[in-house]
Formats: sequence, C-alpha cells, structure tokens
Amino acid sequence: MIQQAGGKLVVAGYGRIGSKDDFALVRYNDDGSLDVSFDGDGKVTTDISGNSDQASSVIQQADGKLVVSGNALEDVALVRYNEDGSLDTGFGSAGKVTTAIGAGNAYGRSVIQRVDGRLMVAGSSTNGSNWDFTLVCYESGQPDTDNDGVADDSDNCPLVSNLNQLDWDSDGAGDKCDDPVPTPDDVEGDLSKEKVGSSVAFAGDFNGDGYGDYAIGAPDYDIPAAPPAKAIKDVGKVEVISGKNGVVLFTSKGVIAKDGLGFAVTGGRDINNDGFDDVVIGAPLADTPAAPPAKAIKDTGFGACGLRLCWCGLRYHAGCLRYGC
Repeated sequence: MIQQAGGKLVVAGYGRIGSKDDFALVRYNDDGSLDVSFDGDGKVTTDISGNSDQASSVIQQADGKLVVSGNALEDVALVRYNEDGSLDTGFGSAGKVTTAIGAGNAYGRSVIQRVDGRLMVAGSSTNGSNWDFTLVCYESGQPDTDNDGVADDSDNCPLVSNLNQLDWDSDGAGDKCDDPVPTPDDVEGDLSKEKVGSSVAFAGDFNGDGYGDYAIGAPDYDIPAAPPAKAIKDVGKVEVISGKNGVVLFTSKGVIAKDGLGFAVTGGRDINNDGFDDVVIGAPLADTPAAPPAKAIKDTGFGACGLRLCWCGLRYHAGCLRYGC
C-alpha cells in the first residue's frame, strides 16, 4: 500500500475472478470511500497470464504512474497504470511485462524506481530444488537482465553486462557472448631459412566465414625429402591463415627449385566474381619449362590465384590477373 499526495491510498493485491486470480488495485479517498475517478469505480483488475496472477507491491513513479509487481503464473510480473487506473500501453506489452527466471516458479515481491528511472524488482525463484534471491532490473518497460542499462530487447548480449555493446565482427551478437575476439597469431617456419613473413597481405574474407584472413609468404621454403633424396630447395610456400581461429585455410607450394613462390602476395579482391576473395601469389624466379632438347626459359616468373581454398592451377600463366581463374 502507498499514500499519494492529497492523502489517497492505493492498495495492491489480487482478486478472485471466476476460477483464477488477477492483479487487483484499489484507490481510496482520504475518508475511506472509493475514489471513482480511478477507473470509474475505484477498482482495477488485470489478467496477465490467463491463470493465477498475484500482485505483491505497488509504487508511484515520479511521473505519477503506478507500477505493480508480483507474479503471473510462474514468472515475475510487472504492470504499469496511468494515474486514472488505465493500463499504460507504452509500457512492455499493453502495459504488462513478464520475466521467466530459470525453469521454476518466480515471484516479484517488491518494486522500486531508481533515481535513473529504471525499475528494480526483488523477489525469489526456484531452480527446482531450492529457492534463491532474485533481482531484476527493467529499462523503459523491458527487462534488463544483466543490469547494464540496456534493455534486453535491444541488448546484443542480454545475459552478460556489456554497456558499450561492442560487436567487433558486426554479427549482432555482442563480444561478451560471441566467439572470442581474435588475438594475434604466431606464425613460424617449420624449417630453417624459410624466410616466413617475407611477404604478408590481407586476404579479405578468403573462406566466406565473416572474418578477415591473411596470407604469409615463405619464398625460401624447401620441399623436404627422405635420404638419399635431396630436398628441393627454395621452391617457396604461401599459407592463408584464418583470422577467426588461426588455422591454415590454404597452402600453395612451388614445384621447382628456386621458384621463390611467396616472394610477393596480395589479396582481398574477388578477381573472378565468384563471391569469394582471392589471393595472388608471385614467384619471380620461376622458369617456363620446355621439352628437351629445348631449354627452360629461366626466371620468367608467374602468378597464381587461390579460389575458395583451391590454387588456381595457372602455374605458367604470367597473366593470371588478365586471364582470371
């Protein structure tokens, strides 16, 4: 119960309507008579769940509106009324808000309005085996479960406090409850003198997962061989690394010694318009082969494009960019 300015009294509880309970609100004049300016007869009942709805507490907001807390069947319930007893349809859904707390019953025993205008409801809820203290914060008529000042219906991470609403990958899920923000990956060569990192380039979203990826060249990479065979020296290698989790998405290796594949890399463009970003790889020391007795044309160089985790295969086309893949 509360006393309003002028001495009027407002009592919150519940009334039996047919076979179920509804929120009930009654306002009395200071002489104890019903205030007929309040919903026509001084009494208001509100059905919320269609089942058992019981009010426990009432407050008057700074703007004069009345807020009643309680429970609607198994959920915390909050209803806001205008000064004349009509439902404030700008609050929640037609003046009513319900909030489930876990899988069991929940009760909103008391409500207050904070100085910032938010509504705090205290009560209890059960997890099936025991009862716990429960506190719920509401913003603009909607619940603010994580109490970060952002209503659940507009919060990109409603169960974890994240006032700044950071969403680094712009997928609609806040960083606090999304995939972890990528941290820098350490990429090291497997063999000595590979010169990993001689070329590095942004590869765009190479595999279409919504994360930016990057390409790293190692132009002095050797293709190892078991003795007595000898390694093929300086063929070069390029790897495209996932910006999401650091895994290798694509690997391209040179074939002939001293190809130097990976001396230069670039990417981040969809060269052949297939909807996927491509990577262009340079091998300036590659030879153009020839069938004996002709000799290879030395150090002609070539480019290659990576498509959807596949190497283009245009190994000896110096005009990869011109011809596409």
